[in-house]
Amino acid sequence: MSADNSRPDALLPLRNLCNSVKSSRDRVRDRESNECSGAFSLSNFWEIMNEAVKSVSQEGTKLSVMFSKPPLPSEEGCVKIAESVQKSVLTLTTVYFWLPKSQGVTLRKVLRDATAQVLDGLAQLLEALLCSPGESLSQEQLMSTGGVWAACDQFNQLPKDNRSAVLSVLTSCVGLVKDASEEMEQVRDHLEQHRFHAASQREQKKLGEATVDQTFYISVSDDNEGCVCVVSVDDLALSLYPPVERSAVEMNVCKLACVLKKVLEITRSSHVCVEADVSWVEFLNSAVEHNLEKIRSLLLL
Repeated sequence: MSADNSRPDALLPLRNLCNSVKSSRDRVRDRESNECSGAFSLSNFWEIMNEAVKSVSQEGTKLSVMFSKPPLPSEEGCVKIAESVQKSVLTLTTVYFWLPKSQGVTLRKVLRDATAQVLDGLAQLLEALLCSPGESLSQEQLMSTGGVWAACDQFNQLPKDNRSAVLSVLTSCVGLVKDASEEMEQVRDHLEQHRFHAASQREQKKLGEATVDQTFYISVSDDNEGCVCVVSVDDLALSLYPPVERSAVEMNVCKLACVLKKVLEITRSSHVCVEADVSWVEFLNSAVEHNLEKIRSLLLL
């Protein structure tokens, strides 16, 4: 027999489940994953993780269908579906914590965010069901159900190792790097039209060109913890606007060059840099040094 909508105890299992899902989500966000003392198979990990995500998606669908039309499920039915969903959540969080830090910080962050999104979507679905129990399928329920599906489906597109994770983050920064380069080009074009006491028109143009070259190399930055370093060029850009202070330009260029060389040094010794990348990293390091010396020589004119 279906439970009466006026009986709050009929939905108590769902309220408890909602609180439990939120707690699991917060643990995923805040806690460190476990360290692996023995051999760790990344391929086996992803196989089990994908099955766990699939299970959460299926349980979320069952939950939504059960509450898609009146009357409310029986109290026994609520308990049963709550236990089933809770089991899938427990499996998902357990598997997530299997991924050790040694597999890469960026990969772990990508997985952490994706896992938290699944749990957050499930919590939103439960809240939508609790807000309108026993009613027909609401817009909020439809949207939150779709949110669970979308969060689960994104696992198919996640990078499967730290190298791929770092590259995906770098790719997302390409737009920022292009904006910085365009800003430098605008500075160069502006300098072509004016003559300043700090340098001749020709020298300013060369300085702008060299700085644009320098800015380009920001896009290759990474470190051995898998964290991407995105260098701000605001100070450098501002120092190129009139009135130009040579000391300020040199200071900001040297800062940028130091950061880039350090990033490349760390990249060279990290696990994300395979043998085929070594020559490219060395080329970039030489390019940074070349442009630094080029700017310094222009500042001495």
